[in-house]
Amino acid sequence: FVSGEYRRNIYLTVKEALHNVVKHARAHNVHLVIETVGALTIIIQDDGIGLDEKNIRRFSNGLDNMKKRISSIGGELRIQNINGTTIAFSVPLP
Repeated sequence: FVSGEYRRNIYLTVKEALHNVVKHARAHNVHLVIETVGALTIIIQDDGIGLDEKNIRRFSNGLDNMKKRISSIGGELRIQNINGTTIAFSVPLP
């Protein structure tokens, strides 16, 4: 059993990550990996133009919101820019 808050935070984080790919990445491919060994790990990787975290629009909250959501349920979110963008997060399973 997982709480509604847990499900909501996972759903909104994945939704935001995929929205960013569609809206900003100019990607041709997206790979989604979901693992449930010891923890719930989700990896979203695109082959787009990458993400420059230092040049994000002033009132854009998407990345910060994703980090806060995952942190609030005890997880960790990482963003990596190598041949596109990879967003990976892991949260403990109850």
